[in-house]
Amino acid sequence: ALYVPNLIVMPPAKRTASARRSTKTASAKSSPRAPRANAPSSPSTTSATSNWFFTRHDAVALYVPNLIVMPPAKRTASARRSTKTASAKSSPRAPRANAPSSPSTTSATSNWFFTRHDAVALYVPNLIGYARIACAAYACAVAFDDIYAFFAFYLLSFVCDELDGRFARKFNQCSEFGRVLDMVTDRLATCALLMILAMEYREWYLACIALASLDVASHWFHTYVYVFIGADGHKDLSPSSNWLLRTYYTNRIFMGFCCTCVEVFYMTAHVLKSAPDTAPTFFYYIFRIAATGFAVKQIANVSQLIAAVKTLMEIDRVGM
Repeated sequence: ALYVPNLIVMPPAKRTASARRSTKTASAKSSPRAPRANAPSSPSTTSATSNWFFTRHDAVALYVPNLIVMPPAKRTASARRSTKTASAKSSPRAPRANAPSSPSTTSATSNWFFTRHDAVALYVPNLIGYARIACAAYACAVAFDDIYAFFAFYLLSFVCDELDGRFARKFNQCSEFGRVLDMVTDRLATCALLMILAMEYREWYLACIALASLDVASHWFHTYVYVFIGADGHKDLSPSSNWLLRTYYTNRIFMGFCCTCVEVFYMTAHVLKSAPDTAPTFFYYIFRIAATGFAVKQIANVSQLIAAVKTLMEIDRVGM
């Protein structure tokens, strides 16, 4: 009843006596004469009088629709809490300007470095690869001045070669750049060792050149073939591949043994040649044990080169 639109509808202004008389005269002429006060009312007149509240009358503020539109009742505290909870569930609440970030958000922000991100050059395995290159370079630099520093730093470089793959899988940071970096570093480090040995074992320099050529050529041919056919890396071999290659690339223990033996064979050969009198005795035993894995690795390289050449020739025949 106190709504602004209802307040605007004001009661009509009071009319003068002459105006009321003229209106009453005109009303009497235009409508039948009202019954006397003590005259019995007809049923229709009684019904109209009793139902005046539900018809149009002068008390606009008491119209039924206006009575229905009442101000909302005050809600209880529990009702307000339930409404607030439902609203919070339906729409995310905007964080306050000075509100501390949640632990999950803080953790995701601080751990971005150890997940897959856009800065591929800063992937953890790639950083390990850079450290590996630095260690191998320093080892070669002091190869003839400090053989034990050479052995320690080259061994550390080889350990980095094992760690980069583990961290790449752990942090989901495997990348094509990392694969190429790892393979190129492998080949360059092996060639550097063979160059050092060629300078020390002059009678074996042709053998050192042959071993370096076999290592580079077999891996280059093999990688090119598997990139050309769209395989997922050079380790994704088909079931029809040579059994030795399948074992080498699918069995990490066997592969690690062969690669370790090659590196240790070259390193101990350098130490034994540079310091034959002062080198500890166990270096001789290590050299002989590593020779077995070294021989197996060279056989695997030959098999890898032959298989890659055959595959390329088959591709050429099919394309004719």
